[in-house]
Amino acid sequence: FGFSPFSPGGFGFTPSTMRSLAPMTKVRMADGTMKQAQDVYVGDVLMSVELPGFANAYTTEELLAWVATQDITELPLTTTTVNKVVSHPASGVISVNEDVFSPNHILLIKRGEEISMKKAFELDVSDLIWDYNASGWAPITVLESHEYEHSVITINCEPNDLFFTHGALTHDGNE
Repeated sequence: FGFSPFSPGGFGFTPSTMRSLAPMTKVRMADGTMKQAQDVYVGDVLMSVELPGFANAYTTEELLAWVATQDITELPLTTTTVNKVVSHPASGVISVNEDVFSPNHILLIKRGEEISMKKAFELDVSDLIWDYNASGWAPITVLESHEYEHSVITINCEPNDLFFTHGALTHDGNE
């Protein structure tokens, strides 16, 4: 657990396993525009997708065990609404192309022929990520770990737990 002065009431503790974005990481809004994670608020509507065979009520273990049962070539776009935003301290991040995530943040990837969800710290430069701009799979061109104290933003949304950052399809921070 980590101390968080950003909790309601000013004080609280946040589990170190939270899935979060760096404050400057861009999130894709429903209208296609981008907003930095630090500027996302409850009620904002984000771009999402309907992922075949994916259940929004997965536990973390079920989410990480999920594997696509079909090739994903086109994902129908939909929206999801932010219902919680929390800022908390972190001691490290992982840069993936133009996005920056906490090590536990979960992304949709393709590794060989397998399509699944992986935590940012589990990514490999040979993985592909689902990229909105490419309308499909894109290579990881930057994959770097950075250790330093800073704040990160956890975004939870409903009804869909998936949303786009600048260059990835991610799962929200909901546990």
